[in-house]
Parts: sequence; structure tokens; C-alpha cells
Amino acid sequence: MGDDIVSRIEYDPAAPDVESIMRQVRAHLGESAGRPQRVARTGQVEPDPRFVDRLREAEASVAAMVTGPQLTPAGVPVIGGLLDRVRLEFHRLVVYYLSRFAQAQGRFNRETVTAVEALATAEARVAALEAQVASLEARLAALEAAGEAPAAAPTRRG
Repeated sequence: MGDDIVSRIEYDPAAPDVESIMRQVRAHLGESAGRPQRVARTGQVEPDPRFVDRLREAEASVAAMVTGPQLTPAGVPVIGGLLDRVRLEFHRLVVYYLSRFAQAQGRFNRETVTAVEALATAEARVAALEAQVASLEARLAALEAAGEAPAAAPTRRG
């Protein structure tokens, strides 16, 4: 396949540069981030559940910010009722516009939480892949030290 990362990595077999290989792998992952991965996942990597819970709590607290009118009656004898009605209508108007703003902010917050969750998942997946690469490098080093390095390693397709 033309999209096989293993066939595209350039390195010196006599003295492989791990940092260079990792840069190439990261570049490949960055290029393919916008399209579906063809590699079968061995397990879905999830972000820390406490992190996700804190994000959801923050989202819920913003959603709970919308309030109704709350007025204290005016103690003015003759025009107190009229003053209370004017204040109530003004307060309703303010609450209406603030509610619209809070709804827009809530939509933005939901999108932000979704994006941060996706980043956390991607970060966890990258960490898992880096651990897998380190494990494979250790296996390769052990095989090379024992003199059993295969000429062409078979690849497993997912």
C-alpha cells in the first residue's frame, strides 16, 4: 500500500535515529488526522474519566445560569405598584437578553468541551502509540543484540 508508514520511514539500519523516526511517525499521523485511520485499533483509548466529569460539570453549571425575574417590592406608598411593574418589565427584558447570551455561550461551551475531549482522546492515543513504538524498539534491539534480526519483518494488516 502506498499509505503504509513502515515503508515510508527513512533511517540508517546501522545507526537508527529514534528521534528522526518519531518525527516521521508524528508527521504521518498529522497528515492522516483529517481522514479515517486504516489501521485497526487494538482498543479504544479513552481520556481520564475524572477529566471528562469536570468538563461536564462545568457545562452543566453554565446551563444553570439562566434565572427568572427576582424583585423586592418597593416601599413607596402611592406609586409603589407602578414602580414595581416598570422594574419587573425592565428586569424581564434584561433577563431575556442575558438568557439569549447564556444560550449562545452554552452552545459554544458544548462545542469546546467536545473539542477538548477529542484532544484528550487523541493525546491518550498518541501516548499509547508511543509506548507501543518504545516496546517494539526494545524488541528490535533485543533481536539485534542476539543476532536474530529478521531480514524483512512481516507486517500485520488490520
